[in-house]
Amino acid sequence: MPLRIRDDAVAFSDPATNSVTMIMRDTVADRDVRVSVEPSAFKAFGGGDNPVRIVLDNQSAVSRAASAKFDRIGGGTALSIGAEDLN
Repeated sequence: MPLRIRDDAVAFSDPATNSVTMIMRDTVADRDVRVSVEPSAFKAFGGGDNPVRIVLDNQSAVSRAASAKFDRIGGGTALSIGAEDLN
């Protein structure tokens, strides 16, 4: 799992896609990876009216899912996480 949450990690809402974006770090290539958490993942985490708070409260699960998907797709600089990736 080469992705990790950055020490200065923040999450921000992307109104164009209704997702929440976090910047993680590819520890192998030493570069940032943009991770978009989709609305279906918010629901899988129990929902709520503050998607950014949902993502921050579930950073560990988001990190695990992002790392697993990153490994599965073979790297890159951007990926999205939906409910189907949270298994």
